[in-house]
Amino acid sequence: MPELKVEIDGQMLPLTGCYWIQSAPCGCIVALTTTTKPKGKTVKVLASAEQAHEHMVPLKRERDDESRRGYTWALVAKDRYHAELSDAWECGQHQRATTDPGRI
Repeated sequence: MPELKVEIDGQMLPLTGCYWIQSAPCGCIVALTTTTKPKGKTVKVLASAEQAHEHMVPLKRERDDESRRGYTWALVAKDRYHAELSDAWECGQHQRATTDPGRI
């Protein structure tokens, strides 16, 4: 299979070097998936936001509901995710202080 490439912020990256992330309207990250999934002896490629959404949320009515409520999918470089986003799943509105005794 030829290597698929995508352009993110003017940089060409292999699709396998990216994640799909789903965000709530407030900005919280609610889901993450890789762009390729083993499927028997082949590999399922999630090359579009629609494919990632369908993979993560198999029921169409649930996908439609999430879309109506403003949930979105975005492709991000794995390097950027690990450097900037992996510890920031909660938006500023929902982020609790690290001194919060209720935080796990």
